[in-house]
Amino acid sequence: AGGRITSPVIAGDGIDAYVAAPCGTGSPTWRLRVQDDESGRFAWWAEIPGAAGTPSIGGGRLFVVSGGRLVAYDTEGCGAESCAPEWTYSPPGVSLFGRPAVTPGGQVVVSAYDQAGPPERPFSRSMVRVLAADTGTEQWSTLVEAPGSESSQQGFAVDGDTVFVVGTPSVFAGRRDRLAAYPLAGCGAAACPPAWIAPLGDFPGVAGPVVGGDVVVVDGGPEVLAFPAEGCGAAECGELHSVPLPSSAGALALAD
Repeated sequence: AGGRITSPVIAGDGIDAYVAAPCGTGSPTWRLRVQDDESGRFAWWAEIPGAAGTPSIGGGRLFVVSGGRLVAYDTEGCGAESCAPEWTYSPPGVSLFGRPAVTPGGQVVVSAYDQAGPPERPFSRSMVRVLAADTGTEQWSTLVEAPGSESSQQGFAVDGDTVFVVGTPSVFAGRRDRLAAYPLAGCGAAACPPAWIAPLGDFPGVAGPVVGGDVVVVDGGPEVLAFPAEGCGAAECGELHSVPLPSSAGALALAD
């Protein structure tokens, strides 16, 4: 009844959690399964509709994107074997994707795309949204450059009081990726512009970002680019270093 484990087993707040797909093809229902991390005993489970990604744990809650929605659960469960979510974030016309990030300050950050984008490019109007972790209330989102335009984001990272996003601000203007830094606290409006940006050029496979110490690093495909995590005091920053990458290089990571 547990199904196939389809996500890494994530540990935190005294629990282990993972997503299990249905064993057969007749049921669309997936399950989020939680067990005690000391005894290994089953604690509780939740039915989640549609395919789900890797869960995240923080602040006494467990978050997972499923079927284009973000759902949140109390890590201690609900006193029953099967639990309903504390809250669900499913804004109209928007679909969520990827793994959410939980901040120490009580926020959850997640990727989203506007379903009004063209069907042949469903992720062409994507953004990052920041919510209150206790209620699911949206606090702010990254700004799509102009109504009717296309934009995309290839990844984000949260470090300290900053959200770093790698993406393309306007596909119509030609593919020119950039790193953009946003204050985690937002800007006092529903949609926020970046505090600073760093142009990345036109690379075939941009990935990241990854933050370590005082630098934020982006995999630009043919090379790795490092930028100052605190910015440079201007609206546009240049790279600190660049290192060519062999074609066989794997995923980007930083070591202490």
